[in-house]
Amino acid sequence: MTPPDSLAADAILRTLLYADVFGFPLTETEIHHFLIGVSATPEEVQATLRNSPCLAESVECINGYYVLRGRAELVRQREARNDASLRLWSVARRYGTWMAHLPFVRMVALTGALAMRNANDRDDDIDYLLVTKPGRVWTGRTLTVSCHAYCQPVVLRSTAQRRLSLLHGARPRGAWSGASDPAPRRNRLERVVRRCL
Repeated sequence: MTPPDSLAADAILRTLLYADVFGFPLTETEIHHFLIGVSATPEEVQATLRNSPCLAESVECINGYYVLRGRAELVRQREARNDASLRLWSVARRYGTWMAHLPFVRMVALTGALAMRNANDRDDDIDYLLVTKPGRVWTGRTLTVSCHAYCQPVVLRSTAQRRLSLLHGARPRGAWSGASDPAPRRNRLERVVRRCL
């Protein structure tokens, strides 16, 4: 294999290798968006994809998707997963809307494979990120997990979300469940859960 001939070629190859771990071929626009390690304009990415001897040897373009050479089956897989994801979106939107109407929920976001339109099939789970008012993490988690088997939420309290924003700018890079001791609210929580079930 020819070594990368530029920083942009190296970054594109790294980006495609990472996407390959998830079986996810990328379009030119997605390569630019997810580019690892360097900044480049869309035109620089396009020129590098077209002119790099290293990329010509190790990458191929099929139906507008760039994939590592010898991994062409991933293009058909991505197209099938995109179709499955489109079918799951209506379910995700319905449950997301339900969660957004809970009075203590401040934000509902879709994460995971479905957010990338890479869900395996119609029965894949739906991953949500919820931000709740402080003191409502366990209520939010209990209600969302118990009301639908497909929902797999990560729940943050709003103060944790603010801390993430301060640490990582406006785009949190990870999430965790944060909560204070739920014991003082246990009786109230049990009543709410009984009503939900």
